Amino acid sequence: MASRPALQSPIVGLPQYPASERSAEEVLRDTDDFFAGQGPVHSTLRRLAARLDREGIPYAIIGAMALNLLGYARQTVAVDLLLSSDGPERFRDCFVGRGYVPAFPGAQKSFRDSDTGVRIDVIRTGEYPGDGKPKPVSPIWRLRQLRPGSIASSRSKS
Repeated sequence: MASRPALQSPIVGLPQYPASERSAEEVLRDTDDFFAGQGPVHSTLRRLAARLDREGIPYAIIGAMALNLLGYARQTVAVDLLLSSDGPERFRDCFVGRGYVPAFPGAQKSFRDSDTGVRIDVIRTGEYPGDGKPKPVSPIWRLRQLRPGSIASSRSKS
């Protein structure tokens, strides 16, 4: 079978994933697993949330996994976290080399789960998205009311 070309992102700085050599059946099976709450992303999220709670690191799940927790179906390949101002440093101190590795050399806020390979991206409270420079930020939509317990977050009081 001839190799397919890699997918190219039209936006500079976004990850570029190689074209899949897997069959449509395998891709659909992974999609079914994801929406059934199984697979590597869910496994990573569960272990990560338990570990953050044990370490007493306050956090909130954001991005696609937060949307899923709110009932908006969206498949993803990563876990996005919102941490307090000292959270990324605490994460590195407690997690790197203990089941998590930097996503790339020199990474300060992007990690990978050593077991699943799932990427974990960290945003620090008060930061602007992307390059971190001040800019207008507007939500794609506004959620009128969050259901209690619908977004995973730390029970830590710190």
